[in-house]
Amino acid sequence: MTPSSLNSDLDHTRSRRSTARPRPHLAWDSEYDRDVWRLKELDIECDYRTTICFDDIPQPWLKKLAKRWTCWRLASGLSPATGSAGAKALARFGQFLAAGNVEGLAQVDRRLVERYLADLHAEGLSTGACIGAGSVS
Repeated sequence: MTPSSLNSDLDHTRSRRSTARPRPHLAWDSEYDRDVWRLKELDIECDYRTTICFDDIPQPWLKKLAKRWTCWRLASGLSPATGSAGAKALARFGQFLAAGNVEGLAQVDRRLVERYLADLHAEGLSTGACIGAGSVS
């Protein structure tokens, strides 16, 4: 085999590789930092849900955790509706935390979570009802 034929084989191999297949992680790279994830951009198909919103979560630290959790859930095969419901539930929790002047995860303890659950109950919402109500937009 001559060096020129070897180079042409390498060029041919390189050109086949450069006609890249879509890489799903690139879609995540562009959507992850957004406050509203466009499911179409992530190649996630759903009949009725087109976005998952994190813009109602007031705390940056909670928003970051919510995105990480939602990404993991979607990658694990959960439906977009379930991912959206979880984001909405965390937005409601974040608003509760903001009203109580909670500034970080270190301030979230059992007593605070029990107060939150009591607040849900006082409003006539169970944890399941709150999450279920958040899945419809």
